[in-house]
Parts: sequence; C-alpha cells; structure tokens
Amino acid sequence: MAANRLLIGGKLILAEGGRVSDVINPATGKAFTTVPDASRGDLEKAIAAAKNAYKTWKKTSFEERAACLKKFADTLKARQSEFAKALTLEQGKPLAFANGEVGGVIRECYNLASENLLKPEVVSEDKRGRVELHYVPRGVVGAITPWNFPISMAANKLFPSVITGNTVVIKPSPHTPLTTVMMGEIAAQAFPPGVMNVLSGGNELGRWIVDHPDIVHITFTGSAATGKNIMKSAAGTLKKLTLELGGNDAAIVMPETNLDEVAPQIFGSAMFNSGQTCVAIKRVFVHESQYEDFVDKIGNIAKQATVGDGTQDGIAYGPMNNEMQLKRIEMLVDDAKKNGGRILSGGERITVPGKEGGYYYPPTMVADLTDEDRLV
Repeated sequence: MAANRLLIGGKLILAEGGRVSDVINPATGKAFTTVPDASRGDLEKAIAAAKNAYKTWKKTSFEERAACLKKFADTLKARQSEFAKALTLEQGKPLAFANGEVGGVIRECYNLASENLLKPEVVSEDKRGRVELHYVPRGVVGAITPWNFPISMAANKLFPSVITGNTVVIKPSPHTPLTTVMMGEIAAQAFPPGVMNVLSGGNELGRWIVDHPDIVHITFTGSAATGKNIMKSAAGTLKKLTLELGGNDAAIVMPETNLDEVAPQIFGSAMFNSGQTCVAIKRVFVHESQYEDFVDKIGNIAKQATVGDGTQDGIAYGPMNNEMQLKRIEMLVDDAKKNGGRILSGGERITVPGKEGGYYYPPTMVADLTDEDRLV
C-alpha cells in the first residue's frame, strides 16, 4: 500500500514535492499507510488534463464509454476482496459490509454500461412543430466525497459523469482516501488519459476545486454547512451544483404499532454503518400509549449489539470513523445527560482489548428529550 499514487492525465504519480498524508485505521487510532497530499500545482495539472480529454471524450459514443466502464468493473471485481479489506481499514465498517459496498459499486458499473439512457426523447410533436430533449455533457466535473461510504460515494459521482461524456477530478475525504486512490489505479488502465483524475489531499484542496474557473459542475456529499459554503463559492462562476447534505430524519410510531416488528427495523436504520449515514433515522417520535414499551425494546436491542474491530468475525458495528466525529458524539450525549436525557444504552466511550486507541462508541439510545435539546 505504500505505492499509492495520484492519477493525473492517465499517469500514476507522486504528489508535487513528495508530500504524503497518513491514513488512520479507526479501529486502532494509528496510521497504517500513506497517500499523496496533492498540491495546487497537482490540481492545475489534473484540471488541464481533464479539459484536454473532454475535447475527445465528449464525442465518443455510449458504446465506447460503456466498454471503458465494463473494463473498470471487471478489474474491480477481480480485486473485490482487496478493496473490501482496504475499506474496512480506512473506514472502520465490518468486513462483510465493506464487501457489500464494493459489490454495489461493481453492480453500478455494469448497470450504467448496460443501457443507453441518453437517447434523444420526443417531448411533444404536433402540427406546430416537434420538441426533442437531448442530453449533452457539461465539461470538467469536480467531485468531493465523504468518509462514511467512500467507495460507493466516489462511484456515484465518477461513473454517471463519465458515462454522460464528462471528465472528472475527484477528491476523497482526507479521513478515507485509500480506496478512491486505489480506484485511480484501475481507471488508469480502463479509461483514456485525463477522463478520470484522482487527487487525495486536505480540505484546502476541496476549496481549490470549488473555486476553479475551469470546473463547470461540482458534486459534493457532506455537511450542510460545507454545502452552503460551496454554493457561495460556486456563485462567482455560476457552476452547476449537485449537493447531497446531512439530514435529521425522523421516524413516527403510531398507536397500536407492532413494536416487536418495528423496533428492530428502526434500530437497524438508525445504526447502520455505526449510525454514520445521512439518511439514518436520528429521531423517533412515539405515541404516549406505547412510549415506555418502545423505550424498553429499543434499549434492549442496542445493549445486545457487538462493537469492535471490523476485521474481526462476529462484529456488527465498527468504530467511529475519526476522532473528530467521536468527540462530537461524546459532546452531544453529555449535553443530553445534563438536560435530563435518559440513557437507555451506551452513553460512554468504550475500549476494545488490544485496540485501546480505537474510536469506539456503542449504539446509544437517549429518551425523554425535547425539541430544544442539542442532540435533537
């Protein structure tokens, strides 16, 4: 893994000046490899390569693009177990879930390549005339991905962009850059030079991408606060935006609900990926007629959850991905305790034997909160 490289213009290279950043294993809190730390100069080269590649890529047929995507999928499928292990090491999720995420990316590749959905469509046709809808590429896309589903979020941005004739410069989260960098290795062989460019780096790299005048579309998944900043920055060059931001999703449990059936479903939705999911259930409103029964059931389910190193067998929930996220959770739960929140399960950081530096926090259910509490 020490040979990780940027992908710029079809070439796998080191960052300018040989700069690197550590990749932390959240199960141990320690670095296990490094990735390049791209400079402003690296970004300029990548955007120039993407602009140049766009001149010809936009003219290719769907069949030509699909062939590249299938080649990418074939190679990823052959390396699926390797990617799954790397995903668990950098993100923390149990290996079975990591394998499922990589498998989903492979299926997405094949699905996008299987049918041309870009054919012109007749919107209307009558004696006054004919109106057709045509799909055309936009240019260079800047893609910025989060740390909760690093490889699937990268795929969701990369593959729709290139199959529609655009070229891409992608930057993964600095917390989970490894699998995206590894995708660059495959892209170097599957796509013409410059169609996909992969740059790992810090938050300033993301700002440079958003501000760059030669990038016409930004696709970003992350916090609402960062999304607002991107909108402000993009206004100057009238960039197109695709923003997938955080949520505060609620479940409502109505009277006479079968709690034995619903409680496990709500828990599963809330705690999937150790709760690090934008569409996870984060608040539950329960009718007073069943409130205490639901509280008992959801708390008991949470207490039975197995938390630990995702590479070990029998683990349902891995660690938090990064120390910043762990501290945020601790702060929110501590605040809820001070305001009278009833801790049904968890509520304290835990230590896993042999993994004392890991970012472990158990599934935590808190009852008796109000809409004014910070956790809500």
